[in-house]
Amino acid sequence: MLDRPCFKPCYTVTTIKPDQVFILSERENIYLSDRFSYLVASLIDGQRSSDEIIEAIQIQLLPTESNPDKSFLF
Repeated sequence: MLDRPCFKPCYTVTTIKPDQVFILSERENIYLSDRFSYLVASLIDGQRSSDEIIEAIQIQLLPTESNPDKSFLF
């Protein structure tokens, strides 16, 4: 597992609230439109460890009482 994940320099990663991620390179463009991808991509910076990233997003992905259907299973 990567200790401190980061995107390769050949990629330009842009996150747009609340749940959009654009990953651009010379060869392809990738568009992701989900909350999990947004949260992870916004924290990958080469400074945070994998454990720190998981810790930061896990609370945000837990179901709430008012919105139980919008949850992710781990």
